[in-house]
Amino acid sequence: MKRRKFLSQSTAATAGISLMACSPVASKEIDKKPSTEQKEAQEDLSSIKPKKLTKGDTIGVITPGSGLKDGQFEKIIENIEAIGLKPKYTSNLKRHNGFLAAKDEDRLSDIHSMFSDDEVAGIICGRGGYGSARILDKIDYDLIRANPKPFIGFSDVTALLSAFSLKSGLVGFHGPVASQEFTNYTKENLRAVLMDGMANVGFGKTSEYYTITSGKVSGKLAGGNLSIICSLEGTPYALDFTDKIVFIEEIKESPYRIDRMLTQLLLSGKLAKAKGIVFGDFYDCDVVDKPGVYNLKDVLTERVSNLNMPIAYGFKIGHVPDNSTIPYGIRATLDTTTNGTLTLDEKAVIG
Repeated sequence: MKRRKFLSQSTAATAGISLMACSPVASKEIDKKPSTEQKEAQEDLSSIKPKKLTKGDTIGVITPGSGLKDGQFEKIIENIEAIGLKPKYTSNLKRHNGFLAAKDEDRLSDIHSMFSDDEVAGIICGRGGYGSARILDKIDYDLIRANPKPFIGFSDVTALLSAFSLKSGLVGFHGPVASQEFTNYTKENLRAVLMDGMANVGFGKTSEYYTITSGKVSGKLAGGNLSIICSLEGTPYALDFTDKIVFIEEIKESPYRIDRMLTQLLLSGKLAKAKGIVFGDFYDCDVVDKPGVYNLKDVLTERVSNLNMPIAYGFKIGHVPDNSTIPYGIRATLDTTTNGTLTLDEKAVIG
């Protein structure tokens, strides 16, 4: 999965926000049980909704994959301030270790310390890049289940969102990383899902929207970056598509590569188990139209149109300026019969 220079540098002042560096915190007792309110909010014992974020809350910032680029730290502070939250981070946030951020054990420590820290109400990833999968087999999933918090990110963070859902039951959020540009849509959608705790939140479409297969279906949400989804196949952290509305996004992969990855998921039998498929607006994944050359739309239509489920392309998910906050494991309804809508059927947070 190639990456573009998607994240812009900050040009705004960042005064008026308190920056708090923290060191790793000792873990709580991992046999702590979810609250009564959390239990009542669960559809079953395998799914835990975190508490909603409120203005003034502290949010932990981590880089579980690649390190920050120039200007991204300042952009993180600006964005967190813009949504009314306070950042907390360790010295690992600014570290680099080859193509990764800090060393594996340090990035792992940040995850554990942020989940166990009572002061931290939620966690957002500073950027994606690559590297989250390297620590999946070392994470304390019982600790995360005992301390459920909103966990936000996309792209490479797909690996963590899938693992947290499967191993901890945590409802995570496929949403913006803290160093990207926060458009009005990005901020408003995040607030609606995570801070206002609204049900019936709708997710926007880009001008590239089109329907591949018409229909209407409801199911729990799961998905993320196509390259990462495929890279998890054959591991204990692979996404379960059964009866899910699967959302998929990608960046800078040519149509034949998209074809190859979709073919892998088709041959595995996984896509056929889904209830519906929502494609984001794949950034820079197309080719100039030429006679006899498959473009992106040709590939998507040819590969998935025979599946007996609603399918549409062009939602505001992933590597696009307006990035939706999509909750894992929450029920939603996909309707591709007319203009195309994707809407939550329930709240994603409690409180």
